[in-house]
Amino acid sequence: MQRPDLLLVAALLHDVGKGYPGDHTEVGMRLIGPIASRCGFPTEDAEVLSRLVEHHLLLPDIATRRDLEDLQTIRTVAEKVRTVDFLELLAALTEADSIATGPTAWGDWKAYLVKTLAEGTADFISTDGSTRRKRRSFITDQLEALMAEEETVIQGSGDTVTIVAPDRAGIFSRAAGALPCAV
Repeated sequence: MQRPDLLLVAALLHDVGKGYPGDHTEVGMRLIGPIASRCGFPTEDAEVLSRLVEHHLLLPDIATRRDLEDLQTIRTVAEKVRTVDFLELLAALTEADSIATGPTAWGDWKAYLVKTLAEGTADFISTDGSTRRKRRSFITDQLEALMAEEETVIQGSGDTVTIVAPDRAGIFSRAAGALPCAV
């Protein structure tokens, strides 16, 4: 991480707007600039802090509500974060904020979702999306070939299970019910 000092200040002040009327994020964005200036941060750093306050809920909101394999989801996050350095700060702030909120706000599943979103976004920013498009195309082609066979195919590797089956009522519940038996 390039700027742990900005992470620490953002962790301390990202919710500074909660003590005022209105949306705490919007209020916090207005307050953080003058605070950063009084602390001796240059304008560029104050802007980074303001953006961290603005987007401190972005990763968990998107990760838990959107399709993380959808290129448009990744593109939306990439447009907001702009750089991998900022994304690293935001991901660390997200984890720290969620852990500090309590055990119900951060667990293995949410950590996995946020990490998946952050990695996909970093890849998109670093490669302008070309690697992700190729990977997504491969997955789609492979799955379409399996679906054309109209047989149930189950593949597993580590903590990933891929199930391809013809659409029928109850398929998801049966598959989900079988997973604990496989552990």
